[in-house]
Amino acid sequence: MDYIATINDQDIDFSKTENDGSVEYHFGKKSYRAAISEVNAEHLVLTLNGRVYDVVLDRSTEPVSALINGTAFTLSADSARRVALRKRIGKTVDKSSGEKTIKAPMPGLVLRINVAAGDKVCKGDGLLVIEAMKMENEIKAPVDAVVESVLVADGDAVDKNTVMIILA
Repeated sequence: MDYIATINDQDIDFSKTENDGSVEYHFGKKSYRAAISEVNAEHLVLTLNGRVYDVVLDRSTEPVSALINGTAFTLSADSARRVALRKRIGKTVDKSSGEKTIKAPMPGLVLRINVAAGDKVCKGDGLLVIEAMKMENEIKAPVDAVVESVLVADGDAVDKNTVMIILA
């Protein structure tokens, strides 16, 4: 499976293979044999091709903050498919008419609506959750706004590009 790591806002494609209890990561033509030892939930010892790295994580932030041998990084990783889906979901706002419409990025089922007309939302706030292909996808506010209207209800089936929420 292909993955995308984001390190300090730079995307890096990689894949991994597991053999005999060890993991090998492939970044382009370079490969790294990795072993991770957990000291505790916030402290890891990472060995890459025999070189040891001391890693201290702060998982309370998204992306995760990490100190690796004393140097600060922000890290995240996910499957290439999920990253592409997130990017598609982020492109669900139509600003051409002056109003901000939140459209369904794919066909699915509305599981949960987190806002109502009149609510103030900030960029990144979760507006609603759609289930598609057995995955829950949270649709987030693309900008600071006020919810003008909610056009769907919990349990509604939506097609791609169905207008679900209008922001003012």
